[in-house]
Amino acid sequence: MKISEAANRIKVPIKKIRYYSDIGLIRPSRVNNGYRDFTENDLIKLQLIVKSRSFGFSIKECSTLIELFENKSRYSKDVKEIAVLKINDIENKIKSLNMLKKNLQKISKQCKGDKNSNCSILDNLTLIN
Repeated sequence: MKISEAANRIKVPIKKIRYYSDIGLIRPSRVNNGYRDFTENDLIKLQLIVKSRSFGFSIKECSTLIELFENKSRYSKDVKEIAVLKINDIENKIKSLNMLKKNLQKISKQCKGDKNSNCSILDNLTLIN
């Protein structure tokens, strides 16, 4: 099938499919005119990439997941290990974001928020340690 049909079925922009193809995540065959020709298996891998990216997996991690998908003698523990690592990564990001929020709330509370030009937020952000 043509790239436009693949894009409609998976509901992603053609540009994104071209990118995944250009970097080798998916490898559709080429027809005589040079156009990409997608199989059902290509669509399955494309769907795996799109959903994996929505969970925050990197391109490299997606590549590993595709390798595992293609390896019929894989162990599910190998796939789970990647998911657990991503969960830990997400938890660390949440902790970091909560700390940023807490610190910004702290310096925001110090600002009077009036018509005076003095601003403790800017003072704090420009303070050289």
